[in-house]
Amino acid sequence: MTAKYLAHVFLFLFLLVFMSVIGGCDCGDNESCDCPDCPDFSLDDDITLDDDTTTDDDTTTDDDTTTDDDTTTDDDTTTDDDTTADDDTTTDDDTTTDDDTTTDDDDDDLTVNHDYIDGGNFSGAAVAMTAAGEEYVISSRARQLQVYSRTPSGWDYTVAAVGIFGNPMAALGPDGSLHISMHAWESERLLYLSDGAGRWATEVVDEDGICGHYSAIAVDEDGTVHIVYNVEDSLGASIAVRYARQTITGWDVEDVTTGTDVGPFPALALDPDGLPYLSYNRGGEVELSRKNGGSWEALTLPDSKSRGRASGLAFDSTDALHVIYHNDAAPDGLNYAYGSFDALTYETIPGASGVGDTMAMTVDLDDVVHFVFFSSSTGSVYGNNAAKAWQLSNLGSSQAVYITAHSVDDIAVSIGGLGLYRKNGSTWDTPAFFGHSFTTGDTAAAAHPISGEIHVAYIESNTATLRYAIETGGGWASQVIDPDIGSEVENIAIAVDAGDVAHVTYYDAATARLRYGNNGGGVWSVNNITETPGAGKHSALTLDAGGTAHVSYYDDDAGDLYYARPEGGVWQTHQVADGGVAGCWSDIAVRGEEVWIVFVDLTAGAIRMAVGEADTWDFETVDSDGGDFVTLAFDDGGVPHVAYYYNATVRHAQKNGATWEVETVDDMAAASEVAIAPRGDTGLVVLYQGIDEDLMLASRARRAWQPQTVDWLGSAGAHISMASAPGSNHLAATYVAQAALWFILID
Repeated sequence: MTAKYLAHVFLFLFLLVFMSVIGGCDCGDNESCDCPDCPDFSLDDDITLDDDTTTDDDTTTDDDTTTDDDTTTDDDTTTDDDTTADDDTTTDDDTTTDDDTTTDDDDDDLTVNHDYIDGGNFSGAAVAMTAAGEEYVISSRARQLQVYSRTPSGWDYTVAAVGIFGNPMAALGPDGSLHISMHAWESERLLYLSDGAGRWATEVVDEDGICGHYSAIAVDEDGTVHIVYNVEDSLGASIAVRYARQTITGWDVEDVTTGTDVGPFPALALDPDGLPYLSYNRGGEVELSRKNGGSWEALTLPDSKSRGRASGLAFDSTDALHVIYHNDAAPDGLNYAYGSFDALTYETIPGASGVGDTMAMTVDLDDVVHFVFFSSSTGSVYGNNAAKAWQLSNLGSSQAVYITAHSVDDIAVSIGGLGLYRKNGSTWDTPAFFGHSFTTGDTAAAAHPISGEIHVAYIESNTATLRYAIETGGGWASQVIDPDIGSEVENIAIAVDAGDVAHVTYYDAATARLRYGNNGGGVWSVNNITETPGAGKHSALTLDAGGTAHVSYYDDDAGDLYYARPEGGVWQTHQVADGGVAGCWSDIAVRGEEVWIVFVDLTAGAIRMAVGEADTWDFETVDSDGGDFVTLAFDDGGVPHVAYYYNATVRHAQKNGATWEVETVDDMAAASEVAIAPRGDTGLVVLYQGIDEDLMLASRARRAWQPQTVDWLGSAGAHISMASAPGSNHLAATYVAQAALWFILID
């Protein structure tokens, strides 16, 4: 068994969840599928070629060198197929990660299903419009390529691919199919995506170097796809422009030009014969190029300035070429060129000033030239030459990105972040917005103690907003708890009582107070737990059997650990530990009449446990080595367990009688939050961030901890929170990956 194999299995399952198909079939979870493209994970539980047709616990020769694997207690004297003595009555009792997808013992890898909740930043805002006026807006967000379109109930998106993509560009084919070029950040390749076969399919166009950070795409009348894109060196400098043309067998790729600082922000247009014309930045200027026979010829556009997306080009119905580009003679203005490649006429567009680094243009079916740009001083500006003179108008403050048009009364302009300006008649519609970019800060998850329904609280870092979300069956519905909590919020906590009331605690940096809220009245009501400024940046929350909230928190100014609970409708606070710096990270649980608080004691350099209530506490040392990011859980037998980060490792401590027993869960971990939860009668699960910024899961039933990678796509595993319903084998967790909030269900 290898990590590479596990990664491949997980990737297959991950892509199925989000319907990102790169070849393969549409069989989904149908185990009876006999499609040749479907791998068979149902029978053989090892990673080498087996000689049987049933699960690998047979009584015939296995794939090792001796015949073992019997169905009785393994007490023989011959070598088994693992590296330790086999002393149980089930097959495969080794202490390394199990590599199968079916259960053959208690230490098998757990099944993890992923779901996107909210957040993340949009990359790109490509736009396309069919002949019938149906619009598409394409952007990459939250490790998904999202294709937005209008539905009867509003705007919605389809996940066309899963991955970390940059700057998608789009074009429609003559049959109305959608074609997309984009950069894959993880592999640094140029990818092509199309729904022409009735489902999304992805191809690698070029992987020779760092390809396609910026690209442009067009489809000719025969349906052939053309892509122009830049190539970068290892330092991110653009060093070439390449052109790719789709063929029956793949892609023909060639260099258009190479050099220093050449190729960013290319634009592409096809003449009536399907020959490519390009514009792109070169040094401080804009260059125009075309394919002439077997070679490329280029000219530098006069008075041009390379600033971001500095140019665009298109042909009209008379085969005339139109180019708009940044003007260097009139700073932050625009020039317009038209005619043929060998005989262009140039003019300055009057009134175009303050042009930023996003400019786009198109030519409609009536040969009218349209353009948009964004100005930091005036917002988004639209212009056309329909009246044989340039007319400019302001669209709004939201940033225009790309434009497509059929006529002066049928125009679509994409908005970064993400939305659409739309003109469908004589006036512009109210801008439509599909979502907003934001970075997800801290997150917390809780399960209903009876139904197991998952409730989530999280922070929109960009807007300093505290939000609450619950799964509705068709997705996640969210609402605002507090619209302005300021910055410096490091820990939020959530718990749900048996009456389906959600409780949260959080630090409001805008008022420097620790706050508590619940939605018991159908709306969120919040109040301060303490009036001490600066107290509560690190809080933890739990509920007792009656639904009363119990909170541990840290007073940043005093360096002390505190405990709080409501008494008679009023919050009462109690100092738990003082005399140094104690409680900068803590977690809390209630067992009967006792409150348990595990905390980091920086003065003692240890992980400690406080047990008691109000002003009476007993203390014991969990780990004298210390640690950080402590988390506490009790198993179904009432045994306390603590998981925490320590010196690039994750540790677990379990109380055995009067002694805390400490063990290493994983000896390679990042300094980030840790979560622990019981699973069933005897199992435990720990979530943490691996050393490579992967989300890791370690499970333990009766024997050793088994780590497995459950999310490695980009930066994953920050701000982990895990929840479980009592006695359940199902666990739920939230975490942040690529600035977005994700949810996993663990079985």
